[in-house]
Amino acid sequence: MERAEQMELPVDIQAIVEGERHLKGDAVRTNITAALAVAEAVKSTLGPRGMDKMLMVEGGEVTITDSGGVVLELIEVVHPAAKMMQRLGVGMREKYGDGATSSVVFAGELLKRAMKLMEMGVHPAMIISGYWKALRETLKVMDSLSRKVTPGIIKDVGITIFRSHLSEKDAEFLAQLVASALDFAGGDEERVYVNYRPGGRLRDSRLYEGVYIDLGKRVHPKMPKFVRNARILLIDNEFDVYKMERAKYEIGDPRRLREFVEYRKRVLAYAVELIARSGANVVFCSKNIAEPAMYEMAKRGILGVRDVERKVLHLLEKATGAKSVRNVKEVSPEVLGYAGYVEESKIGMEEIMYVRKCRNGGVGSILLRGGNEKLVLELKRRVEDVIEIFSALRKHRKVVPGGGAVEGEAAKVLRRFARGIETKEQLAVEQFAEALEELPYIIARNAGMDAVYAKTKLREWHHRGKKGYCVDAMRRGMADAYVKAILDSHLVRRHVLSSATEVACAILRVDDVLIRGKKDGRRERRRQKPAARLPEYVRRDGKIDLRYAFKGLR
Repeated sequence: MERAEQMELPVDIQAIVEGERHLKGDAVRTNITAALAVAEAVKSTLGPRGMDKMLMVEGGEVTITDSGGVVLELIEVVHPAAKMMQRLGVGMREKYGDGATSSVVFAGELLKRAMKLMEMGVHPAMIISGYWKALRETLKVMDSLSRKVTPGIIKDVGITIFRSHLSEKDAEFLAQLVASALDFAGGDEERVYVNYRPGGRLRDSRLYEGVYIDLGKRVHPKMPKFVRNARILLIDNEFDVYKMERAKYEIGDPRRLREFVEYRKRVLAYAVELIARSGANVVFCSKNIAEPAMYEMAKRGILGVRDVERKVLHLLEKATGAKSVRNVKEVSPEVLGYAGYVEESKIGMEEIMYVRKCRNGGVGSILLRGGNEKLVLELKRRVEDVIEIFSALRKHRKVVPGGGAVEGEAAKVLRRFARGIETKEQLAVEQFAEALEELPYIIARNAGMDAVYAKTKLREWHHRGKKGYCVDAMRRGMADAYVKAILDSHLVRRHVLSSATEVACAILRVDDVLIRGKKDGRRERRRQKPAARLPEYVRRDGKIDLRYAFKGLR
């Protein structure tokens, strides 16, 4: 693209931008190049046979994944256009559990073809208008191809996702496990807990009614291992005497030291007595439990577990009906939850705590097993994504054929639609069709197929009226998506195409970049001024202790 001719700014506009760097002409090209770099980083992960990425994070930790969403979450980008692409993919994964890679790759293909059109002299405004027209037609095609969801179809979608790294039988087993968990939770993904434990086989993975606490262990050996008719207290704080920050204690007499230690024991003993009076016989604490409190709880036959994850604490609230407390004064029979029994057991050499037959029910827990930690951690991510997809399918009740069937049919319709457009928007619509066909092409290439052959066969069969014809990457061939159960969520695919088009058009609208410069020495001095030190009353966790906020208050 020829560099735009630089024109001198009028005096009033020159005054407005004085002190700014004014990058004109190459702004669009620069933004597209930055956005394409992000798309290229995840392109090879697209499809069920996509390649893995190895990411080195701070501290030397290594993550291996074929999920484009995980890659986008972990990489660091600086350029604003690249950040827009990153947010596109991360947002899709967080909201729907799927579509992160497809959306970013499709947005990249739209931008790549937009640059080609601009080099031909087509104005970005015409490209944007053409893209939106093409999107509307594509969504109509997608709606015509959609089918209603049945329980069998939901399971088939899960099998399609899992079999990219698992055998057919293992994929079916895991899809059934997730479907059963959501059935038990009434379709609410927030009531399904997923964790993993390395070791064992994949088929050792289990769905538990209620909640389990990984590495859940009694804090004192004399506490009971099994509690029937559990009255559960949840403490979302440290179970210890309040520690004053930055306090200094001066004890001149050894007897005073003993008095100080005894006072702490008496306070904790009284706190445990209040818990026992409320009727609680099981205590789950999100932080540490002080040793004197452990001893007192063991004396009264109360089972105590510390360092319980906040997420697990919230699930226990839903399952048992308990209310978390942060102060012993809040303890009463009204805040206690109920479970049929709480039991400490072991998997291998590590403890695990089960909370079952809860008051409210409808909370399920999946414990994944596998040969090594990296494998099971990646499996956990995939299961969490599938839970989101299943939940969306249950709510919106529509699926569309996958493997590029929607894209192939829409590309055929768009080429016919473009013939009726008399303006340069026709070129943008045709390029939108080309970008759509690039998705099944990449899926075929990542699977090791002859991608050009797959693309031409897809186009040929769709022109013959085979609307469900797609790329079957797992079998490395072509197939009918509905016959082979290669299905996608209608809602997810709709948002993939819509969000990608929106981001691509937003990047194309930017034709100028202004970077704030130095206006005077005073602003520069303010920027270089060192940050003020935090006052003494601000704690390390960022919260303010009001007792130390005023000098005269103690």
